[in-house]
Amino acid sequence: MLRMLYYLLMGQVRSQASAAAVAFALALLLAGLLALSPDLAFAGTGGSEVASWYNDIASALQGFWGKLIAMAFIGFSLVFFKDGAIIPAIFLIFVGLGVGIIPDIVDARFSLTF
Repeated sequence: MLRMLYYLLMGQVRSQASAAAVAFALALLLAGLLALSPDLAFAGTGGSEVASWYNDIASALQGFWGKLIAMAFIGFSLVFFKDGAIIPAIFLIFVGLGVGIIPDIVDARFSLTF
């Protein structure tokens, strides 16, 4: 199996069947590792493990950097409008307007009890 993995990584897989066999073996190995270490799963924990990440991202999006990113998106949308690309420009405007609003939407929709 290690030889097959080496050939896969080096781009020397001889057929689709051997590539599929390597992919299946890696998936089986991953499933085995997850079955033997259930402490890696975050299901049913209440989200306290990711609370600090969420708070950091939410404060960054609503602070100075979020405003800067939103202005960059809106500025790029003006460049796209000038070049005649209407659909990407509209998408960038929506992303720029939504950057600071997304954490508020998540907080209003989901009651996060950390």
